[in-house]
Amino acid sequence: MLEAIQKLPPRAREAFEYHRFENLTYQAIAQRMGISKEAVKELMHRALVRIVAEMEADL
Repeated sequence: MLEAIQKLPPRAREAFEYHRFENLTYQAIAQRMGISKEAVKELMHRALVRIVAEMEADL
């Protein structure tokens, strides 16, 4: 899974790591990154889709 995370685009990886490893809320991530909460939701969605696809490809 860590390899899949490393392959994410920088902003998606940043949002994902804040949420999963630092347990920040989407609102806190938005404030830290200077973007909207909706933008964080979209980054997280894209990150999760890519991670799942990457992990399925490795099966």
